[in-house]
This record gives sequence, structure tokens and C-alpha cells, in this order.
Amino acid sequence: MPEPRLTRIPIDLRLLGPVRLVIGGRRLHLSGYRTLMILAVLAVERGVALSPQRLGRRVWDDEPPPSYRSSLQNRIARIRAAIRAAGVSDTDLLRTESGCYRLDIRPGDCDLHRFTEARTKAVMARDRGDYEGASDAFRRALAEWSGDALDGLRASPFVDGFRVRMEEERRQTVIDRIDMDIACGRAREVIGELRVMAEESPTGVAVWSRYITALYLGDSADDAAGACRVILSRLYDQGMDAPQELRALQERILRHEPLPGSPVSGSTAPDEERPTLQDSLSAIMLVSSDGQVIAVTEAGVSIGRGVGNDLRLADPKISRRHARVDSDGERAHITDLGSANGVYVNDRRIGSATLLEPGDTVRLGSTVVKVRLADPAR
Repeated sequence: MPEPRLTRIPIDLRLLGPVRLVIGGRRLHLSGYRTLMILAVLAVERGVALSPQRLGRRVWDDEPPPSYRSSLQNRIARIRAAIRAAGVSDTDLLRTESGCYRLDIRPGDCDLHRFTEARTKAVMARDRGDYEGASDAFRRALAEWSGDALDGLRASPFVDGFRVRMEEERRQTVIDRIDMDIACGRAREVIGELRVMAEESPTGVAVWSRYITALYLGDSADDAAGACRVILSRLYDQGMDAPQELRALQERILRHEPLPGSPVSGSTAPDEERPTLQDSLSAIMLVSSDGQVIAVTEAGVSIGRGVGNDLRLADPKISRRHARVDSDGERAHITDLGSANGVYVNDRRIGSATLLEPGDTVRLGSTVVKVRLADPAR
């Protein structure tokens, strides 16, 4: 006779909003800022055994007090007692291994990991052309949020870094979901959402390009033309160059032409649909926000904080070897060299070598680098 199957008590650890642990549908009452910090750090490092020193530096901002070990033990004991009271084995969930602490939760037991998993599935669906499936998966990812990340925890290097990183991930997920909705023919449905985003980013070309595109595809050509005039005027007033793709979008709208290939102007399109360096009859140069200018040649350009980079940027958020731009004489591509904070082209985080063209904006850490046509006289 087969043994009866034991029903597992559901666990839900929330980090994308107020920090809380829910077991069997009941929220555990874990009081104390440091206690919640310990839980958050262990959850972010899911499955990794953290030494008391490493955990203490995260919880006490790199300067733990002399008594931090006993404080850690007491707070860990409180968490374990609450877990046991909820009917779950604390030794299975919160393990101690050779003096180190490890939170052994499944990916599906934490909103952070559910968000990451849904976003990964959405990107895979988008890359294979399943825009409807990608839209649904992006929505599932966004549904995991219930407020600001680690809401209720005090500012600290760990908390601030996590919040900034996750807010960028959430914003990019919203943009990706909007792209997929437009690709599925739902341009009218996202106009209001994009209008709010455009108002919050007065000179954000990527957002305004999507807003203009949604207006045009939503049969509001006059409003789209008006929005083009607004963003171009603002860029001019700020002394900023209007990207080539934005002007091309305006010209198509004024001529009432269909928009090319990609469902969203400025989004990633197949290489054959985008202009090459040869098409532009010129090479490109990189112009950093601190005034550095360097032309991209076939030798390539390395970018980073460390000594020896062709474009060296004094930005603490940039890795020593952050990215590289290479050219084959016709096209230029940028590659993320495994940086800590990623590489963003036109507000989209790249995952592989990505084509660059004049007018693109590249963000590395807190630094913005513009891609422009090289001056033939140089």
C-alpha cells in the first residue's frame, strides 16, 4: 500500500514590497529592523551559506559592533522559533553549516525569484517571436511587486543597492511589456500609461519614442506629430542632439508612412533592418558625459574604471572592465564584459553583443555615453 503523500505547507517570502514571511497563509510576526534585514539578506543570497562576518557586514553597514555575533544568533533564533510555530521544520528552512547560515527556500517561495524567473521566460518568448506569451510573462513578473523593494527597511548600502537595481529591473520590465502590447496590436491600450511615463521623463527619448509610436499606431497621427514637436523642442532647449531614429520617426509620421519592421521605434530590430556604419558613410565616436571623445576603429574601444581602458570612466558604479565596442568596418557592436551593473542601450539592458548606431544612448553605471557620427576632419 503506497504511503500517503504529505502536503507541503506553502511558504511565501516577500522582498518586492514590505519584507514579510508568510507560512500557511499566515504572516509571521518578526519584529525588529535587524531581524528583517537578516531575513532579507539570506533571501537575496538564497541557497548560499553566509559566514557571520559576511552577514554581519551586510546587516550593520560594514561596521558590525563587537557583540554582533551574539546579536545575530539571538535574531536567527527568533526567526527559527517563528518558523517552528508555523508548523515548518526550521532546520530544513534555515540551516547552519559549519558556523554559516543558509536560507534553503525554493525559487517559487520568494517573490524576487518568481519575478526573475517570469522575466527570463518573457525574454525567451520575445526572442522567439511569441509576443503574446512574452506580454503575459512580463505581466506575471510585474504582479510580484507589492510596493517598493525592501519597503520599511532603513537606508543602507545593501538596502539602497538592492532597491536601485530592482527598480531598474521593474522599470525595464514595464517598458518590455509595453513593447509586447504594442507588438500585439494593443497600442491604444498603452497610450495613457506611456503619457504618464513621458511626463515623468521630459527628455527621455526612449519613452517618448514609444509614446509617439503608440499614438500613431492608435490612429492619433496628429497627436503623434505634436508629441514629436514637444520632445524635439525640449531636446533643442537643453542643447541636446535629437537622435537620428527620432527624426526618422517624425518624418514617417508627417508623411503618413507605415512604421518599419520593429513594432516599436527604437527597440531592438534584426540587424538587416538597421542602418550600418557603411550606410551612414561614416564611422562613429563615443562621447561620455564627462567630455571624453573617442572614435571607434577596427581596433575596438574598451570601457571601464580600471587603468588601461581606452575610455576610462571615474564612476564607482562602473566595473574595472565594464564593456567593449568593436567594429568590423561596417557595423559596431557593444558587449557587456560581465559588469556588475549592466550595460543599457536606449534604456534596454543588453544580454549579448548589441548593434550600435548614431543617436544611440549607452548607460554604464551612472555615466551616459552618446553614440555620434565621427567628424571626418578628426
